[in-house]
Amino acid sequence: MGISLVVFALAGVAWIFLPLALFYIITLVLFRRKYSPYKDNVVNRTDDMIYAPANARIVSIKKSVNHVIFGKNLIEIQMGIPWWSEPGLYFPVKSEIKDFQFKDGKSLFRFNSKPLADQSSISLSGISLSLETTKNQFIGMQLIKCVLGQWPELIIMPGDKGKERANFGYFPFGGTVVLFLPNNYDILTKENNEVIAGETVIAKDIQVN
Repeated sequence: MGISLVVFALAGVAWIFLPLALFYIITLVLFRRKYSPYKDNVVNRTDDMIYAPANARIVSIKKSVNHVIFGKNLIEIQMGIPWWSEPGLYFPVKSEIKDFQFKDGKSLFRFNSKPLADQSSISLSGISLSLETTKNQFIGMQLIKCVLGQWPELIIMPGDKGKERANFGYFPFGGTVVLFLPNNYDILTKENNEVIAGETVIAKDIQVN
């Protein structure tokens, strides 16, 4: 595309060059890889940290939440992935996939702020992943399709293991990602914060070993 633009410009065919240039710029903006979660110079990564699983905005943070799959007295962190954001999904912590459930239930607007666990039809919707960390703690992750989006594409199955920031799929045109953490985690982010997949620390385990 870049070579074509140069050729048209040199040939003086402005009526072809200008629309193509505009289309090229718009394409770069909309489909660029906004963030790269892979950085070799990141230090102090430990199994105590929970990293953002997607490029998203923190919609809500709620404590003492019950979920029909993941258990009771949990911390719920709801994140909305914009349709223009880089769509990758990443392991939030070094862990193993223990359970994988899918229910083609109700879709959810990606920036909905209602507590998911209080909506029985929503808490069973989408893809529910149970992750077991190296400290034998269980973390829940729920992926819910947006009303105007598509279902996520995943490349994992129960028994698969991954390190933090390892890619396991993508969410076309964005959606809702919800983390359910044990209550021994200290939340290090706030509502409306923008988080970067594999880089932003959103929680830390404060449980004494």
